[in-house]
Amino acid sequence: MREDNQECRSVNRRRYLKRITAGSISLAALGGFPATTTAQNGDGIEVEAEFCGEASTPPEDPPGGQAGQCINCVRAVCETEPTAVALYTGLTGTCFTLPAAAIPEDADYLTLKAGQNCFRADVPQDAEGNVTWCLPEGSQDISNATFYSCDGEDVPTVDKVTITCKKIAINTSNIPSGDTLTVKVTFGDGEKTYEPTVGADGTAHVTLPGDRDITAVVITYKGTVLYAEMVDIQCPKPMPKCPDGLNIAYKYKYGEWWPDTYDDIGDEVDPDVFTIKGDQKEVTICAPFPFVVSYATRKKGGKGKDGWKGWKGWKGWKGWNDKKGHMKHENMFDQFFGGHGEHGGKHGGKHGGKHGGKHDGKHGGKHGSCGCFDDCKEQEPVLAEKVDGQYCATITSAMDGKPKKKAEICWFRVHCPEE
Repeated sequence: MREDNQECRSVNRRRYLKRITAGSISLAALGGFPATTTAQNGDGIEVEAEFCGEASTPPEDPPGGQAGQCINCVRAVCETEPTAVALYTGLTGTCFTLPAAAIPEDADYLTLKAGQNCFRADVPQDAEGNVTWCLPEGSQDISNATFYSCDGEDVPTVDKVTITCKKIAINTSNIPSGDTLTVKVTFGDGEKTYEPTVGADGTAHVTLPGDRDITAVVITYKGTVLYAEMVDIQCPKPMPKCPDGLNIAYKYKYGEWWPDTYDDIGDEVDPDVFTIKGDQKEVTICAPFPFVVSYATRKKGGKGKDGWKGWKGWKGWKGWNDKKGHMKHENMFDQFFGGHGEHGGKHGGKHGGKHGGKHDGKHGGKHGSCGCFDDCKEQEPVLAEKVDGQYCATITSAMDGKPKKKAEICWFRVHCPEE
């Protein structure tokens, strides 16, 4: 059968494969036939095929595809336009064997294509056992075989099929208005069967999802396959939507980035949907939907509003007797072990353990009022970009685009692009 990468295909196929049974479609029309052998087994009838001309390039359309490569050989002996009634592909060897019971009832001739040459043979009537058709000695291997009928009757046919991501349009002949077709569509992720009705103008239509890749279409009418085609139609996928109200802040503790708050966001977004890799120098955040990362950096060593450096900013035990000193100690403790500023609540809830549960209250102002991040400078937000089927953003500790040896990322927050 024909294969191409067109997103929209229009195929004229007058009387194409009109009598392949529905049960044999995967064997005959879509390549391969397990019961077919490539050498005579000594049981039944043997028929020698004769050279009848070169294969048509491109194939005659209709019927199109491999069934249209040798049809001119049959046109030379049929009084009416021949009809392709069965196609077998993927063959090898110089003989083609088929059980007599599997030969289409109304087949008059068989063509065998070998290399660029076509060979024609009669189809025996009332045969029993196996029938074997062989090429003259020295011929190339057979690649496909097609049975044709010369009956010329007005049989039901599919003349044209147009396939897009959103619909299939089918033009038919000799099918009564109101009758139903069976259309099996193979998508990249499964199959679905549709049953469109033929209209007064002989057309039928199938509405498709529009976002599922299509690999094959088979159309049958009253158990007879009228059309079968392998296709490769890639369809655009809808962009995932950022969850409404997404607002999760992260800070670095225990050598990892931990979610800080994610309350009051409507339908709760589990922080586990984000994949986070990296440290305070550089971190990459990924999710299955688009998002933005806001973040801040600082030059290491100047923590706190008053410029305390590490534990030197703590004024010892006498600080406990001084309200200001006590608060500084409390804030410093909170910075490393959670619960600072307006979070004001203990960890708990379903995200206990690694996530530390829900915090009570919001992430006040620029990440709390404790002063822990007062010397951090907020950088330009980074929009996540699509990478291997997901969305990822990378932030670094470089301040204003300039790398600093001792700089670090203070915090980052993930939220929706429009926020």
